[in-house]
Amino acid sequence: ELHGAVVAAHERRFGVASPRALEAMSALASELAWTNRPASAEAWARRAVDGFRRLAPDERAPDALLILARILANSGANLEGLACCAEGRTLAAATDTLAVLAPRIALVEARCLRALNRHAEAERALQSSHPALAPDAPPYRRVPVEVIAACMELYADWSAAEPEARLVE
Repeated sequence: ELHGAVVAAHERRFGVASPRALEAMSALASELAWTNRPASAEAWARRAVDGFRRLAPDERAPDALLILARILANSGANLEGLACCAEGRTLAAATDTLAVLAPRIALVEARCLRALNRHAEAERALQSSHPALAPDAPPYRRVPVEVIAACMELYADWSAAEPEARLVE
């Protein structure tokens, strides 16, 4: 566990509540989530978010909230994931990082909303996640694969839940 050693080193050098240690905790949480260890990932993510809340405002806090929101969405805690997205969006606006984080936040929001069968809201979140999905976007804009996949999952779920509500062209 390289990230665990990094967290420990940062805590020893900079203190438990230092932004560097908290950033390392977020990185560890993300790594644990990717390696399918959700309980440990959530614990580290919460620890990082709690630390950043005490330091607020810090430009790394919104990213830590986004990591926690993804972990919560993966575990089915979609309402709490949405709350983390909303808090992350607010902090990102306060720290001038919203332009960078807004598309990633929107993808996680859409995923949580889709899981809650709030399909129209999920669609709006996805549309805000990338300029190419805007109703007035030029047809030649490229869309990232993760956004296309999220759209496909949304429309498949929505069509299954409400066959009469969506028309597939």
